[in-house]
Amino acid sequence: MLGPRAGLGSNSRQQYVLDIARPEAHEHLLTHIDALVREHSIDYLKWDRNRDLFEAVSREAGGDRPSVRPG
Repeated sequence: MLGPRAGLGSNSRQQYVLDIARPEAHEHLLTHIDALVREHSIDYLKWDRNRDLFEAVSREAGGDRPSVRPG
């Protein structure tokens, strides 16, 4: 999840944001979305950024680093 190393950070609507810059998180998300799209023959998928990312940092061994560019 995105957020500082010193805890989970803020949530929005009781949700956290996956850090898809991490290969394992990206693969997990892609695998499951692909399965759902195939299983349900979904023709259109709307993907938007409809929430604020207050603490959009990745937890790294050397310290937190910005993970999202301002939109």
